[in-house]
Amino acid sequence: MDTSPQPLDDARSVPFFDRPGRTSLDVTREVVAVVAVYIGYRQGRTLARDQAREAFANARRVIDFERRIHLFSERTVQRISMHHDGVIWMLNHYYARVHFPLTTAFVVWLFARHRESYRWVRTWLVAVTMIALAIHVAFPLAPPRMLASYGFIDTLRLDGLHIYSANPNQSVANQFAAMPSLHFGWSVIIAVAFVAVRRTPWSVVAFAHPIITLIAIVATANHYWVDAAVALILVVGALQLIRAVHHKMKDCAANPRRKYAAKISA
Repeated sequence: MDTSPQPLDDARSVPFFDRPGRTSLDVTREVVAVVAVYIGYRQGRTLARDQAREAFANARRVIDFERRIHLFSERTVQRISMHHDGVIWMLNHYYARVHFPLTTAFVVWLFARHRESYRWVRTWLVAVTMIALAIHVAFPLAPPRMLASYGFIDTLRLDGLHIYSANPNQSVANQFAAMPSLHFGWSVIIAVAFVAVRRTPWSVVAFAHPIITLIAIVATANHYWVDAAVALILVVGALQLIRAVHHKMKDCAANPRRKYAAKISA
């Protein structure tokens, strides 16, 4: 089944998404949405502030689970990457410098050039992010870089990239939000959306982004393999939910009598 978001050429046929209006109004609406997501993120960080003990206990559970299924190889990936200074330097900077700027640039490009497709991607990103934030609070997880006893190294700090505070309780970011990995989840959304919008043979090159991101989040000891697996499940599940709601809303708009009859019979 094709789960990629399809470009929407006729906004009038899509009642699930509001129609394009004046640019200033559109920008204001999108800024409000971004601020709302940021507030939710900050609130999640506050709720997770005193969950260090649980976060480290969950980390041990995740490692034990990966060992049982013969998946625990993050240390090996990190050691191989650190054997080559250029490789670990690139992965460190890719993790720290590419994630937010590339996502922002892609979203702005969609907003400016592909407004209808932008609405799909915006809703997809917001849905994945908000569900992920709920999981972060419900299942706090210390990243591998905090587990020196297991042989992990914080390669970002060694490279002078202090993007996280040494004290998790004083950090703007929720440092116990390893599962799911939004770095990987967002990178998959960007790649799939780019291919769906551009529809050229060369557009598949966009999948290099999630591949490099996956290697980076593991090699820098910021995530476990299962963090990426959960993110991928969330990305696919959120898209299916959005598509189901979209088709339901479209069906209701096309069949108003059926909609009202359903209300009466209920």
